[in-house]
Amino acid sequence: MAVYPKPTMVDTAAVKASLRQRLRGQRVADPAAATRAAAHFWRQPEAATLRLLLAFAPLPDELDPTPLVAEARRRGVAVAYPRCEFDGLRLYRVDDETALATGRYGLQEPDPDRALPVDPSDVDVALVPALAVDSRGYRLGRGGGHYDRLLAHPHWRAWRVGFVPAARVRTELPVDPWDVPLDAFLTEEGLWRLR
Repeated sequence: MAVYPKPTMVDTAAVKASLRQRLRGQRVADPAAATRAAAHFWRQPEAATLRLLLAFAPLPDELDPTPLVAEARRRGVAVAYPRCEFDGLRLYRVDDETALATGRYGLQEPDPDRALPVDPSDVDVALVPALAVDSRGYRLGRGGGHYDRLLAHPHWRAWRVGFVPAARVRTELPVDPWDVPLDAFLTEEGLWRLR
């Protein structure tokens, strides 16, 4: 794990911006990593009782949850995806990926005319995208704070699992007071429980 100097509150934004700049656009090197990560997930006890999975449509520099989502659907698990709206992320159940369309930031998001709204309190497991995660459960996102606001929802009860390549696991990342830690992170090397 790489170690970064512990930033002060004054320079946290600058350190995060620098890390994002370095990590954005770095494609996931191993195309089989997502399949191995999915296999680790399905060995967890939480997978046995999973009814609703929150997934995401990945960017090229993110680990692709498609193998995990495909297995969830095979097991009869409902799958939801986030949609970035002006007041935050809204969740929609997507029965197949044809209900996804290009959204505000160029991401594949649910088309609200072809997907059903989901209450955040109904989610059992949330796969959370990250540019990097650290050993304390903090993640480096893309800087919009969308997932931090969603995961801080007062009725949130789901298991928060960062989904990231093993090469992006760090000892410590810079943290702001509003950052919401993960419960675990999942890589092609295994799942690490954090709390």
